Amino acid sequence: MKAYHKGPAHGVVLDSSTEKGKGAVATILVQEGTLKAGDRVLVGEQAQKIRNLLDENLIEIDKAEPSVPVLISGLELPPKAGEEFLVVKSEKMAKEISSERSKKARESKLARQQITNLESLFDSELPGYKVVNLLIKTDTHGSLEAITGSLKNFESSEFKLNIVHGSVGGINVNDINLAITTNSVVVGFNVRADNSSKTLAETESVDINYYGIIHVSICIFFLFFY
Repeated sequence: MKAYHKGPAHGVVLDSSTEKGKGAVATILVQEGTLKAGDRVLVGEQAQKIRNLLDENLIEIDKAEPSVPVLISGLELPPKAGEEFLVVKSEKMAKEISSERSKKARESKLARQQITNLESLFDSELPGYKVVNLLIKTDTHGSLEAITGSLKNFESSEFKLNIVHGSVGGINVNDINLAITTNSVVVGFNVRADNSSKTLAETESVDINYYGIIHVSICIFFLFFY
């Protein structure tokens, strides 16, 4: 098998997270072209310049060629695992594409929320049936996908799990405010709430539950007796 080493790089996101001092980072795999520090990368709804590249030993390198996995920093938000990235030369074009993707993502999210709200309304009217709203925060997108995927497949005749929001990163004030609005239970996997979030949660009686191991059955056991 052969790959093109010349030209702008493109490839796929393997996983992502947020790291203290670095912000959003992503592990990506270059499939074609050569990725360099300083390149502007279009991935998901964002177009950002790469601050630096780290190899599998977390040693800074100048470039990454095809079949090389590399950790990049300089992103605004952690991209989703499986998303494709592309190096773009035109900053104007990158911003236009990023803006259009953001618009479509907002419209899609709003549509999903409206459907979820209607389903929750109908379910809540059933006698003896309870809807448990969840707000999930995790350390990586891989963890988030595994957890939400398992919870969505869980069915019970007594209650329904409704994932109001799920994202990567620590629990912040915006998360607590959303939990207050939607009457949600906050669940953190390998992440913690900051001090201001803890204070707000205590004031508003919002439950924050921490887990260090991705073991969905533990979460389900808790929710069953919640």
